[in-house]
Amino acid sequence: GATQRVSFNLSGSVGGVKQRSDTTGGLQPGVHQGWLRLVGQDGLAIDDVRYFAVEVQQAWPVLLVAPSGVSTRYLAEALAPLELRDSGRASFRCDTIDQSRLASQELADYRAIVLLDPDPLTTDVWRKLADFCEQGGGVAVFLGSHVQSVASFQDAAAVKVLGGKLTRQARTAGDIYFAPKSYDHPVLAAFRQISTSVPWDNFPVYYHWNLDELTKDARTIIPYGDGKPAIVVRRAQNTELFATLDGQKRTLMGEMLLIADEQQGIALAGIMGGANTEIKDRKSTRLNSSHRT
Repeated sequence: GATQRVSFNLSGSVGGVKQRSDTTGGLQPGVHQGWLRLVGQDGLAIDDVRYFAVEVQQAWPVLLVAPSGVSTRYLAEALAPLELRDSGRASFRCDTIDQSRLASQELADYRAIVLLDPDPLTTDVWRKLADFCEQGGGVAVFLGSHVQSVASFQDAAAVKVLGGKLTRQARTAGDIYFAPKSYDHPVLAAFRQISTSVPWDNFPVYYHWNLDELTKDARTIIPYGDGKPAIVVRRAQNTELFATLDGQKRTLMGEMLLIADEQQGIALAGIMGGANTEIKDRKSTRLNSSHRT
């Protein structure tokens, strides 16, 4: 097949699987194989070439939902800047709808739903969002002045999505600010190397909503300086089962990384391969490996 030169950056790993942060070279979506060759003098040439595979995915579709009068422009541009969209390198593809259409909107085609300053939602819509989370989707809710009445946000279905009960909007004297205690969550990844140098107290929060009575499975990613939760994440319930090579059906936990193709799960990273991709006796496989210290 044709050979194409590309470059890419690796931003880390999850469960032993490298996560690519950026690529150039115009690779089409799908799995691509490549090789790396050591350039220069080397006494053992046999291991100068290493082969690898990368998967290029389509931009993740994100649905932005806002009531009339609330703009999604700035968030959409932050998620998928024009320069990256034009060059085909944007990580997200954003669609926008008015909140009035959310009840009838099909959500299965999206990886995440973002609610910007939403009006009160019905119980059915909260349940719809909860079901979307249970199926593996993500929901982000940015609260603002359109909350009006907190009753909708205290509904049991709403608490299941929000991870706590919304109580009241607080006004401060400018002495409240974000005060992260840990930087292990991906949302704070950009601050890890400068974590001791960020002057959080120079960026006061004058108005904020109180989220109280957090559920047992909710986690405060960033608290305010007074200890109250500022950003809260709640994982979906562990409902999916995956059959591994040892014949067991394992319940997928939130921290597990499932390696999958478009049709099915293949393996649990760092744990065990899946029974559906097991190599039977009738198949033969040869692995060549060399290591030099």
